[in-house]
Amino acid sequence: MQLRDRLIGKKFKRFATMEFNQLNLDFADGSGFGIYTETAINWKAGELDMAVSDFVEDSDMFTIIFNNGSTIAISRNPTSPSPEIFQFNDIDGTVVVEN
Repeated sequence: MQLRDRLIGKKFKRFATMEFNQLNLDFADGSGFGIYTETAINWKAGELDMAVSDFVEDSDMFTIIFNNGSTIAISRNPTSPSPEIFQFNDIDGTVVVEN
């Protein structure tokens, strides 16, 4: 199963910045991302029931697209000090690390 298939339909819970420039993205089912690289967030306020509608991979970015048009674009170029771009932990115990 691809990461895209795991993300479609997941309901957004929250995101928060952590130390060392980490962005955490949490979903309502308990799954989530730890993102360790440059990230561009285009957020549309006011939606209470947001879910992932698409996950797009291209040569420069991974983009999480929500059903209200909000996006989180994750650079494919890791930044120091972490060699990882992100780590995704799914509720079934699956861990996806991109580096």
